[in-house]
Amino acid sequence: SYEPHLESISMNLSFQSKFLKIGLTLAAASLLPLFIGFSMVILIIVRRDLHTVMYLGGLCFNEVFNYVLKHIIQEPRPSHSGATLVKYGMPSSHAQFMSFFAVYFVLFIFYRIQPRKSAYTPLWWSNLGRLIAAVTILAATVLVSLSRVYLHYHSSKQVLVGTIVGIFTGGVWFHLVHNYISLFWFPWISSTRIAQALLLRDTSAVADITLLEYEAVQKYRTQVQKLNKRR
Repeated sequence: SYEPHLESISMNLSFQSKFLKIGLTLAAASLLPLFIGFSMVILIIVRRDLHTVMYLGGLCFNEVFNYVLKHIIQEPRPSHSGATLVKYGMPSSHAQFMSFFAVYFVLFIFYRIQPRKSAYTPLWWSNLGRLIAAVTILAATVLVSLSRVYLHYHSSKQVLVGTIVGIFTGGVWFHLVHNYISLFWFPWISSTRIAQALLLRDTSAVADITLLEYEAVQKYRTQVQKLNKRR
C-alpha cells in the first residue's frame, strides 16, 4: 500500500537531484567571467602582447560602461534575487561581459589571425581549430547568460539587453583596435622605453603568431642540437 507513495517520493528526489546538478553547473558557469579576467592578466604577464593588453582594456571599459548604464536605467533585479552588491540589474553585466569577450574573440581569430600552410600543420587543421574555438566561446556565452536567469539574478530582458550591448561594444572595440590603434599607436607604444623595459611587443605584422613562434623554437632547437654535436 506504500509502494505508490514511496515511488512518488523517489521520483521527487530524483527531480530535485537533477535540478540541483543543473543549478550547480550554472552557478559554476556564472563564475566564468572572473576566470576569464584572471586568465587575461596572466596571459598579459606571460605574453607581453599589446593586442592582449587592449583586449583586457576593452573588457574593463565594457564593465565601466555597464556600471554607468545600470545607474542611468536603475531597473532593479528580480524581487527574489539574492544579489546584494549591485541592486540594479539592467543590463546584465555577465551577459554583456561574455558577449563582448565572444564577439572580440571571434573577430580576432577570423580577421586578425590568418593561418598559413606549413610543414607542421595543414591549413584545414588550423581552420578547424578556429571554428572549434569560436563555437566553444559562443556556447560558454550562452551558458553564462542562461545561468543569470536560472539563478534569478536577472530577468530575461536584462540578459538580452546585456547581450546586445556586449555585441555592440565588442564589435566597435575590435574595429578601433584592428583598424586604428594597432596601426597608428602600437608602433609608437612598443618603441617607448617603458614598453621595452616591460618587453611589450607589437605582433600586428605577424599573420599567425602561434606558427611563427613554433617555427622559431624549432629552428633554435635545431641550432642548439648542432652546436652540442660539434662539442
